[in-house]
Amino acid sequence: MQAAGRATDFTDAWKFLLVNKTGADAPLPGANDPAWRDTRLPHDWSIGFDPAQGPNTNPGTGFLPGGLGWYRKTFTLPSSMAGKKVSIEFDGVYMDSEVYLNGTFLGRHRYGYTGFSFDLSPRAHTDGTPNVLAVKVRNQTPSSRWYSGSGIYRDVRLVVTEPTRITRQGVQVTTPNLATTIKSGYATMRVATTAVSDGGAQAEIVSTVKDARGQVVGTGTARAALTVQPSTTTTEVRIDRPVLWSVDQPHLYTVDTEVRVNGKAVDAVSTRTGVRYFAFDPDNGFSLNGVEMKLKGV
Repeated sequence: MQAAGRATDFTDAWKFLLVNKTGADAPLPGANDPAWRDTRLPHDWSIGFDPAQGPNTNPGTGFLPGGLGWYRKTFTLPSSMAGKKVSIEFDGVYMDSEVYLNGTFLGRHRYGYTGFSFDLSPRAHTDGTPNVLAVKVRNQTPSSRWYSGSGIYRDVRLVVTEPTRITRQGVQVTTPNLATTIKSGYATMRVATTAVSDGGAQAEIVSTVKDARGQVVGTGTARAALTVQPSTTTTEVRIDRPVLWSVDQPHLYTVDTEVRVNGKAVDAVSTRTGVRYFAFDPDNGFSLNGVEMKLKGV
């Protein structure tokens, strides 16, 4: 593969092999095993079976089996990625998963509804030698009160950054005291950025806010002494005459956050966010942006 920005879609060119429908543990099958099948993520192996009553199925999952399966992907990294921070991000794997790179165990994630990531840098080849990423997935039923599916059922991406970088999900945007400031015609966007630097760095963190048309409506800057331990730096950006998000007008702003070292941008993340405030009142119920609204549900 070639470098293509901070994150690269990693959903193509996988192979899958279902070892069993019971969830019993099993090692990675050999690369030449004829049972491997080409697949593209997201993938759910359970949906491909017919419903059947048995010891490993139940009504909550539609009488479809889980089991244990292996995924495998072979890829190469260019020499330009040497010295970079390379990680793999999974948005969701149901249910228990273990991840390996080039035969080395990287870690496990024992919950099917949250994302996770692992650092590939220490084990990744960047000299043209193929890398093999393998994921063991186990779904032992019963594990859910509703149909969950089985496998890598959400997107996967490869993330490549410099050693000085914003952490995964490292930008949080809030609008404190909006119900009060909006009366004076403005909103305060508080941007909290969590970053690290493997070698240590004096950095500048710049947050630029753009409206839905792409026009810059505010900028904030803060200094940060970054180390190998994640630290959070906060900056506040004033937005005059903000357009509030509502169900009728879902206006979104974009916050572009850059980490700069010696004036050079070494990492950047974009975050979309809406400006709105809400309240729950025991007498008047729910309100959005000061307007009462009925919540309908079951």
